[in-house]
Amino acid sequence: MFDENAQEQSSWGTMLRVLAILLVLSGGLLYYYFGPSYDDIQGNTPEFSFSTVPVDLSVGGMRFVIPENYTQFPRDRRGGVRENVALYAILPTMQPYTRDLASHFEDSSEESPIVHLQIESYRAPFNEEERFERIYRPKFISQDGAPGPDGLTAYKFREGTGYHGEDLYVGKDDLGRMIILRCSPFDSELLFPNCRRDTQLSPTVGLSYRFKRSRLANWRQIDDDVRTLVWSFLSDDQTPVSD
Repeated sequence: MFDENAQEQSSWGTMLRVLAILLVLSGGLLYYYFGPSYDDIQGNTPEFSFSTVPVDLSVGGMRFVIPENYTQFPRDRRGGVRENVALYAILPTMQPYTRDLASHFEDSSEESPIVHLQIESYRAPFNEEERFERIYRPKFISQDGAPGPDGLTAYKFREGTGYHGEDLYVGKDDLGRMIILRCSPFDSELLFPNCRRDTQLSPTVGLSYRFKRSRLANWRQIDDDVRTLVWSFLSDDQTPVSD
């Protein structure tokens, strides 16, 4: 005997299953296009923070306490033992991200006042003077160099050296220590070129920072301000941090 009720129930069941499948597929598509990516979940996507909550972390055996709004990535706000931590601040005050300063942190123009810093676990094979003599000097077009901004000496690299196109500037800080700045040229593929210094805080902890090349004339003050800021983050309690 033909059972119309059974057929009707079967039709409704099929429709509900199809609807469920469509909802799952739609949800999947929405998540794919609008949901957080793997990097978002891992905290690897840059994200501003207004919070001033201190983050207790350790890099290369050195312990730091850093206000959250100095950190560039959410991953670093978890604290604990880190391989590296990326920070930023505004020149010349070295203030962190705030609502009042938001427009400056969003500025990527040639005149951007932002300095980017990275503290990382790194044991450098050479100090800056050794790196200059062993790695850079043999690759210069001329050993004499040329005068640069505020007491710097500028050097050009030969073609085929791996550094061709970059400009290298060498100076001395107030204590007579060598400072090396590598700068991308104004006519490079970068819209607004940067200058970068790589140095050490300790035998196991490296510090690098970069700023817009248009601010090179202020290199001495920038270096002093960066180092003062980083040392201000050093914790009085150097007991190892646990994950």
